Amino acid sequence: MNRFEEMADGGTAIITAAKAAGYCCREENSRMSIPANSDECPPPLVIERLPAERALLLAWPDGREAKLPLVELRGQCMCARCVDEITGERIVDIEGIDPEISIRDMKLVGNYAVKIGWSDGHNTGLYTWSHLRRLCELAE
Repeated sequence: MNRFEEMADGGTAIITAAKAAGYCCREENSRMSIPANSDECPPPLVIERLPAERALLLAWPDGREAKLPLVELRGQCMCARCVDEITGERIVDIEGIDPEISIRDMKLVGNYAVKIGWSDGHNTGLYTWSHLRRLCELAE
């Protein structure tokens, strides 16, 4: 069995982790629950795709919740194709992102991030818990 499995429920990807990896995720529509295992930033309790709203809902252990618009979330990818590794300058232009962008799939990466596969084919960025937390705080 793979460490993580992707499942589909009405076209919505659900991520569940294998028990061997020490995760206990609940499957509720498009939700995933993640245990708090990270030293840097506790992971969100819930990451839920909201396709009708074109947003990603994150719920944190301290009760904070935020809906991150997908266009802005895609624009905040930190991979080398989106941010210059030398200068730190953002390469991806948010104005050039398709307003209809959607999340194709999500995969947990260790205990510190989620990897998002986007409908525009981009799939190299990792969204760490601390990066997602900062984005949630900025969204308020």
